[in-house]
Amino acid sequence: MEVVKMIHYILSAIVLISLGLIYYIYLFNKFQDCLVRLEEATLNITSLLNKKFDLLNKAVEVMKTQKKIKEEPLKKIAELTIRQADDNALNQAFNEFNIITIDNPQLLKNKTYHTFYNSLNDTEEQLIALKKYYNNILITYNKLVRCWPTKIVAIIKAFKEKEFYDSVHHGLTTKNEGE
Repeated sequence: MEVVKMIHYILSAIVLISLGLIYYIYLFNKFQDCLVRLEEATLNITSLLNKKFDLLNKAVEVMKTQKKIKEEPLKKIAELTIRQADDNALNQAFNEFNIITIDNPQLLKNKTYHTFYNSLNDTEEQLIALKKYYNNILITYNKLVRCWPTKIVAIIKAFKEKEFYDSVHHGLTTKNEGE
């Protein structure tokens, strides 16, 4: 009878440990899912920023062929696009690009320029959507880091809270800025 109780306790302990391990793996995979999606969003944002950079430079080349456009705004765009990885600089260049387009409506009559103009606007819309997507995933990830029982997995695996994407602050801001 003692042996049967001992076997029962051992099997119960094995089952409990197995369930705990399965639950740990489940929670760990929630983190991994968020991390993979964050990395994917980051790569897509970087790709779109590079595309925006290229389109702005190509559009400036088309603008230079127009005689009525002043040289100063074009230089400003060129200077801003030198800092390719800086989202803020690209946004400023994009704003200058739009100002020039508004001031020079004849530019839109040029088919090449019109194509760049439409592509830049599409790229900007995609960037906005991707930044929102990134931040939404980040909300889930940061909740996992902060809340029980996933906080245990975060401590074991040294997962830390990540920063939100906000182009107003050169790409990333700390989560606790407003607190």
